[in-house]
Amino acid sequence: MRNRLPEIRESFRKNFHWLEQHLGKKLRTVAGHGDFANRRLKLNNTEILADRQLREDCGIECEAYDRDLLDHIDMYIADRPPPQYYWPTSPLNVMGVHSRICLVTHPRQVETNWKENTKDNLFRVYESVTW
Repeated sequence: MRNRLPEIRESFRKNFHWLEQHLGKKLRTVAGHGDFANRRLKLNNTEILADRQLREDCGIECEAYDRDLLDHIDMYIADRPPPQYYWPTSPLNVMGVHSRICLVTHPRQVETNWKENTKDNLFRVYESVTW
């Protein structure tokens, strides 16, 4: 896979610009999420954006897991499914305590759409089985 990173990066570049064009908005941040294929290939999605030229071409200022970002925040909080909701703590518990908080949220956690979530989960199982 690492030998194909130039091809993968070009695909990312095209998809990124297509998405911006269809949204009619300039995107400046991304998050390198992975799935079962990444874990099986032992390839982290953040490796795609390790290329500074790709970031420059796309105008990406920040990736959610950048060391530069993570080294300059006081608290990193991510959402979790109920009943936990946040990890390691609720943002309400640290407001006023910390001044630089990175809060990572996902629409799937905010509003449950059981039909779409079930469809997504079944497709993930299908992908994993057919891999």
